[in-house]
Amino acid sequence: MIVGMFHEINNPLSIVLMKAEMLSAQLDEKYQKDIKVISDNLYRIIEITGLFKSLVKGDEIKTKLDLVDILNDVVKFMRYKASPNTQINLLIDSWKPYYIIGNRQELMIVFSNLIENAIEAIEEANRKGIIDISIDEFSTFYNLIIKDNGIGISDENKNKIFEPFFTTKSKRGMGYGLFFVYNICLKHNIEINVESKFGKGTKFILKIPKIKED
Repeated sequence: MIVGMFHEINNPLSIVLMKAEMLSAQLDEKYQKDIKVISDNLYRIIEITGLFKSLVKGDEIKTKLDLVDILNDVVKFMRYKASPNTQINLLIDSWKPYYIIGNRQELMIVFSNLIENAIEAIEEANRKGIIDISIDEFSTFYNLIIKDNGIGISDENKNKIFEPFFTTKSKRGMGYGLFFVYNICLKHNIEINVESKFGKGTKFILKIPKIKED
């Protein structure tokens, strides 16, 4: 029933999104910013309902993936969302594959949420931003590290960030992002840890199992 409800919600949202994009092609430049805000938020709602549906259904479709290929796609999109004062650096040897098993869409949600949080933390700190993404390789797993120089997380909040509907963003956050991140990581046997110092920045470390080759 819940899955059907999400389907019914997405149908009218898709129509509104299509109409918004049609209007964007017809309206003057002065309206484009408002149309973009509408479209971005509609995409966000569709993403949220899709994620809820995935968690409810327990979708277990997993395939062989190249971790770097996923990160490249996510970083391209997030560079568009970041301000010109924020650098997103993918510090990875792209000449070699980093094979894992997983659900591509769900992993993209994990990485995009973590990078978006980093962007928002930098905006809150009001400084020139640097987000470094790197991979340390070990015998049976990869450590994916996403590090920023944003506002950081207080010791008081560090143990609460993965709780549902907990947020430090008083006006724009609903507290579902890191909750979803944590649950998707659980489904993929990914261990996620956070290191942070308030006022200095944050580092998320994802321990991702390597693919078991014959």
